[in-house]
Amino acid sequence: SYLDFVFGQYLTDRPILIPVTAEVFRAPQRRLFMTMMGGVPKRRFCADPAAGAALADELARGGVVGIAIEGERSWTGEMSWPSPSVARNIGRFGCPVVPAAFVGAYRLWPRWAGGADRSAQVTIRLGEPFLPAEEIDDFVPGSREHAVELTRLMVERIQALRDPDEPRVPVAAFPSPRPELTLWRCPICGAEECLSMVG
Repeated sequence: SYLDFVFGQYLTDRPILIPVTAEVFRAPQRRLFMTMMGGVPKRRFCADPAAGAALADELARGGVVGIAIEGERSWTGEMSWPSPSVARNIGRFGCPVVPAAFVGAYRLWPRWAGGADRSAQVTIRLGEPFLPAEEIDDFVPGSREHAVELTRLMVERIQALRDPDEPRVPVAAFPSPRPELTLWRCPICGAEECLSMVG
């Protein structure tokens, strides 16, 4: 949801640095709020060396970094498959990984909604920490093979934290006043298009 970066700060009593879409930082008030909440501006759909360097520096200082491995907020509540490039960078950091899931966050403020549903409850769940280098010793950290395996491992452990009975909202039932904002992604070619209303 839009508030995941806020929930991330409840994972530990230590400050957490979290990459957030750079567009959010354009307005001065939001930029101030995001910075106070540990947000780091990250350009979308491309590599961002500045954001990567900020995260690497924080880890080198012994700090904590939170990364939403899917990259984009979900339209339906289902977890999207992350890009291997995310896992490749995490593997290069060489630090422990702690899986986390915010159960109920999607219903609190879905991507397509005009505001938050204050009746929704969010539960924060943490998995056991693990070192990628110890869990995956067949491949060199930073390699494509290592990234693919680490991606599978992270998704598997995050999914284990989620509630399998957590209600999902089918596309046909989207209560958004503007359903045309919803994106549909072809499962074969990966192309994305907006849904359109007919009739």
